[in-house]
Amino acid sequence: MNFSYLQTVWELFKTDLFLLSQTLKDKIINAFIWASANILITAYILPALGFENSYGAFMAASVIVTCGGFELVTQLSYFYADIEGENHTSFLLTLPLPNWLILVKQGLFYAFNSFIICIMALITAKVLLFYRLDLSSISFLKLTIALLIMNAFYGSFTLFMIAFTKGLATIENSWMRILFPLWFLGGFQFSWMSLYNVAPRFAYLNLLNPYTHATEMMRAAMISQQGNLPFWYSAGTLLALTFILGGWGIARIRRRLDFI
Repeated sequence: MNFSYLQTVWELFKTDLFLLSQTLKDKIINAFIWASANILITAYILPALGFENSYGAFMAASVIVTCGGFELVTQLSYFYADIEGENHTSFLLTLPLPNWLILVKQGLFYAFNSFIICIMALITAKVLLFYRLDLSSISFLKLTIALLIMNAFYGSFTLFMIAFTKGLATIENSWMRILFPLWFLGGFQFSWMSLYNVAPRFAYLNLLNPYTHATEMMRAAMISQQGNLPFWYSAGTLLALTFILGGWGIARIRRRLDFI
């Protein structure tokens, strides 16, 4: 690949980072509020109703996965607001470099954006849970790998959802019909093993859900491998989906915008 292409993409990426810096404070505050509400309830109120004290740490992993994933809807909105407005995206695709590289750059930016939010949610979880989230139970190597793979997936999945969303007015449909079911049924409040104990056939079907692997992978890294899907199985599956869905999304976006 021509080195000048990478230099150009890097300059465009730095522009994205500058624009992100203007909204980052609000994103961090939003993530803190959402994560705090969920963690405080699951860690300190639900145990009074009979839930185990460890449920707060269990849900902390879900909250981290969720905070990064929710950025997908925001980026969908930004993309189609641009396409239906100034259409800066189409201008970028006319630059003298491979247009697929522009879309890869966009996916990397989406991944970086969600990564920052996940880190904020992780810090919030540790502060609020205090001793209930035992640092000795965390595999920091696996946690780092999980965060990188999960957010790389979010970047590619955002491109995939952009490709299959018709426009700004139909983002609600994408959320209610695709993203919400995947997220809520992907182990947000329960483990895959608990689902298997209740409905084995549906549990096996749910292995096709990328959010299942994201939550199971994060819990295996933060709490314990016991009771969760094997870490490397979920990590490998999510990594494979990152390339498959990202490649599919890029190809479809190029066709839709007539930049084949």
